[in-house]
Amino acid sequence: MAKRASSTRRKQAYQAPNIQSLTPIERIDFSFGRAYTPLLTYLEDNFKTQGWTKENRQHLPSVTTVQNVKSKGIGFDKWLGNSNSYEDAMAEGRLAARDGTQIHLCIEQLSMGVDIDFDNPYFDPDTQEVREWTEPMIKFMQSANQFFLDHAMHIEGNEVALFDPRKDYTGTIDMVARIKVEEGLTPAQAKCTDLKEGEDAVRMLIDIKTLKNVSTLQSKFKNHRYQVQAYKMLWNDLFPEHPIDKIAVLYVMNSWRGTPKYKLKIVEEDLSQEWEALVTLWKDEHGWPIKPVYAKPRPKGIRSCFKTKKEMMITDSKLKENTIIEYQDNKTEKEAT
Repeated sequence: MAKRASSTRRKQAYQAPNIQSLTPIERIDFSFGRAYTPLLTYLEDNFKTQGWTKENRQHLPSVTTVQNVKSKGIGFDKWLGNSNSYEDAMAEGRLAARDGTQIHLCIEQLSMGVDIDFDNPYFDPDTQEVREWTEPMIKFMQSANQFFLDHAMHIEGNEVALFDPRKDYTGTIDMVARIKVEEGLTPAQAKCTDLKEGEDAVRMLIDIKTLKNVSTLQSKFKNHRYQVQAYKMLWNDLFPEHPIDKIAVLYVMNSWRGTPKYKLKIVEEDLSQEWEALVTLWKDEHGWPIKPVYAKPRPKGIRSCFKTKKEMMITDSKLKENTIIEYQDNKTEKEAT
């Protein structure tokens, strides 16, 4: 008797999305905010039929730049109002941004298996300074590490720059991971264990934010939801075979005591229509498409419009000779005294 074929389909082996296939881009800061554009060398190598310049490349605003068309909420207005001046508020904001950049960099290293040593100072590329780890910064890192300890996950990408010429915006994702919280496991037992190949898990897109004041969580999350929604739309169009299942904002905190704490806020609702409305509003306000204005390059020098008059010139050799004679005369006077 012939053996019946099994109707059970074997689970396909897990294949990670090919992040290396993405368009390499660079960030340009303009008066309206931040924009991204493909690297000129990439365009010249792959699309040789057109004469490429910096200006004629496609420029797309970042997600955070588009989001600025929307009010940041009463919490931001209060913070701005409580500052001594607008300049002081902006200076404080820039310092917080630099700290946040360092936190993101070290979280990325931590997720790649690199140990973080708080006894070693770190280099700040913005200020070109070597800085010591502060207590608030250390607590932010401990908060992020606690998140890793509490979940079994396989990280598919860190700091993934997404550029899709079919879209009107672009941005960089902090983290995409297949993540699973196994029931019955303590955080210690779940320790960052990579999920087995083919194992079911949720593909989660995570944006990481630092949070100093827990009372501002809800107002901040209300705005951050649109950011991860936009990233999800970008990712799903670029990787249709590896769609995002969940989007979330991970808030690493430094106000905790005892055991490090964090907040992982899942975005449950679909905000795609609201986000597209924000994009349309931004385009109407700033014009479309973006017409970049690059700063003129530094001049190499100035060509004199006068004729050279040799009799007025002092040669280097004459100047050098005079200097030597003066030095010898002084030396002779000192020896005489």
